[in-house]
Amino acid sequence: MVKLVLYTENYFPGGLERFICDLIGSKIFDVHIVVNSENSRIIEFAISENIPYEVVKLSQFKLTQSVNNTYNKFVKVMNFFGHYLSILPNYFILKRHLKRVVNYENILIINGGYPAALSTLVASVASKKLGFNKVGLSILSSISPNYKNSVFKYFQIKIDKIVAQYIDFYIPNSNQIKGELIDALKIEKSKIFTIYTGVDIPTNTARLSELKTNESLIIKQNNEIWLTMVALLGSTKRQDILIDSLGKLNKNIKLLLVGDGPNRIFLERKTSELGLDDRVVFTGWIKDPSDIYRFADVLVFASNQEGLPYSISEAMSYKIPIIASSVGGIVEQIVHNKGGLLFSNEIDDLVKQINKMCESDAIRENFAQYSFERVKDFFSLDVMNKQILDLYKNKIE
Repeated sequence: MVKLVLYTENYFPGGLERFICDLIGSKIFDVHIVVNSENSRIIEFAISENIPYEVVKLSQFKLTQSVNNTYNKFVKVMNFFGHYLSILPNYFILKRHLKRVVNYENILIINGGYPAALSTLVASVASKKLGFNKVGLSILSSISPNYKNSVFKYFQIKIDKIVAQYIDFYIPNSNQIKGELIDALKIEKSKIFTIYTGVDIPTNTARLSELKTNESLIIKQNNEIWLTMVALLGSTKRQDILIDSLGKLNKNIKLLLVGDGPNRIFLERKTSELGLDDRVVFTGWIKDPSDIYRFADVLVFASNQEGLPYSISEAMSYKIPIIASSVGGIVEQIVHNKGGLLFSNEIDDLVKQINKMCESDAIRENFAQYSFERVKDFFSLDVMNKQILDLYKNKIE
């Protein structure tokens, strides 16, 4: 069995976390987990599977902002440089931890996206210096909007190029990200291997007419159509445009927002301001969203930055039709007008596609069946596990 250290940052619950847990659960590797701060759900899963793990406490420099705008500008500048100056102490901290598990021989650094996080930089350099056989970098999201900031872009391009010297191979989860790695970072094609994030194909996809959430019981009425979005409640996920669109749709169309994150209060306030409290339900984070998929009629994914969304593949496996923004790897998951509908991330286009999807049961059933066959062929957990294992065997043994 191939030995492997999995190193990742601490993220809000989402696709990255699910990817790690699925990879652990597959039992195709002898795994040791290293996370750079307390991520209770990954650790909880590791404990349940009797997988060794450790938590690394990395150094952080961050001044607190105040109500004084002039002071806040100073704080932002100091935090920016302090962030990059933390590289050196964090290198020695992480190197000390990784030295304990160098007997695992290989490491997969799992990054939510790129530009590479600073912890990705220190992890890749430390791993090579310690003598790990192969250092892989898994990238699960497309290029950050922060690249539009010229100062940020300058520093991050420098960091990404340093990281590239210590990475043996990249594993993006879409061809879209692969293209960005080639175009933006000039990574050699021979070092990049696209592997789609896989999901477990469920055996029970029977529809539900009732749904018990963390806070309430929802009973679907005959004429109701329930949309859902399962994702981190963050600015790039654009739940706000979905809430805005609801005000332009028939009142029988309702929305389940599944997940938690930094934008929850903002989104709840927006819902109330638009008078949509009776049509929008916030469920919070749900460990097993299978009942959500069996209850909802349509999954809508409005993100403006993605790799290959886990929840889209998951919804496909539950025979749920999809409406999604045409960004990142989503265009590789959804075949427009066959497996679902893509939109331009403009509210009018979103409203148009939702109305089209809600025209008839037959339209939704045809889209759902097409996507179900597609997820089995290209986006299943079995397919992903085989490809990752083959990659490490071919590269290592």
